[in-house]
Amino acid sequence: LVALKILPASKAKDPHTLGRFQREARLLTQLDHPNVVRAFQCGDTGGVHFIVMEFLEGETLDDVLTRRKRLP
Repeated sequence: LVALKILPASKAKDPHTLGRFQREARLLTQLDHPNVVRAFQCGDTGGVHFIVMEFLEGETLDDVLTRRKRLP
């Protein structure tokens, strides 16, 4: 079971946004830290850019922020 982070095609048209996503993907696959979600693979197929990441059970960041309003 994995999580996929996908860059929407509309955003991939912007070279700056695409570059940021690609840098994030490359750097994330190199990280190995217990407090950072692991990334296993990154790439693109048919113009869809993606990052394959470790799936973690639990609340989403959106859920936490809705409940707590802000983080310290």
